[in-house]
Amino acid sequence: MGAMDLKEIVAEMGRIAGVESLLAEFYLACAAACPGDGEFWKGLSAQERTHAAYLLEMAQLVNRSGGVGYTVSRSFPPAALRTFVAGVQANLEAVRNGALKDDRLYFVSHEIEHALLESRFHELLKTDDAEYNTLLRKVADETGAHRATLDRKVRAIRGGG
Repeated sequence: MGAMDLKEIVAEMGRIAGVESLLAEFYLACAAACPGDGEFWKGLSAQERTHAAYLLEMAQLVNRSGGVGYTVSRSFPPAALRTFVAGVQANLEAVRNGALKDDRLYFVSHEIEHALLESRFHELLKTDDAEYNTLLRKVADETGAHRATLDRKVRAIRGGG
């Protein structure tokens, strides 16, 4: 990984961490809008905040290594990242002003967790660095659990289980 690549990838990881923080804010707004299931939403929010911290820690590992031992395997076009962020921000505002509530919170969250960024960010870098891979696995596993939980909730709302 060249110096320019290193700077760009660390910046991209920072942007993705920012997305995780935005998702934490979104889920916290869902908790306020849906107090009957507030603990569920607060749990998602806390995990997204942890994911943001992990991503920043992972970016520091990459930066400290100078990129040695890391290979870029996927990046996310800035326009795609901006579009995703704009969508989450719009949904956050809709939750806050009462336009998005009840069952729709679960459907929108389900779509967010299945979006490309949430489901594929772990493909950004490949490395044998054990510490990086441990953090990556934690984020990927928790994101998979969010997805599975929301899948079950959406199926139950639709009457399929």
